[in-house]
Amino acid sequence: MAGVVTTDGWYSLPPDVARWLTQAQHEGVFACTTHVFRYANQAMASLFGFSAVDSLMRVAPSQLYADETDQKRLLEKLREESCVIDYRLLFRKQNGENFWGSVRMVRSSDHQSDLVAGVVTDITKAVKAEEKIKELQHLQRKKSDELDRFIYSASHDLKAPVN
Repeated sequence: MAGVVTTDGWYSLPPDVARWLTQAQHEGVFACTTHVFRYANQAMASLFGFSAVDSLMRVAPSQLYADETDQKRLLEKLREESCVIDYRLLFRKQNGENFWGSVRMVRSSDHQSDLVAGVVTDITKAVKAEEKIKELQHLQRKKSDELDRFIYSASHDLKAPVN
């Protein structure tokens, strides 16, 4: 059963309403417990390399993390804060390929349950772009330092008497 979270808590939605709200999304929308998916949209299945939602539903959520301890860390953070926004994780697709995802997740207000719901967005291109920017900034600093040393050396050589 999918639901919505408001400031008043978690409200269940009829399955047809949940499908209508989430199927048009380009981001992966899901609800799950630690061990089993309760709901996922087609975008979620596609994000992890599954052609159909039914195939994704047969996989334990823990199998989608590149590092198995990431799920534990994420759930611990969720227990402490009750919602997580823009949490970056390395996920694993069905074919074993990894991708970076940003997760927004909430836990059920029913503290008896370990039900969580959330959205996963593929941010692999953004992460690679950030890495490239850092690499270029490092290269720029290195070139700037080399230029500073050259200017210092040239300036010093100009001041020294010529023999």
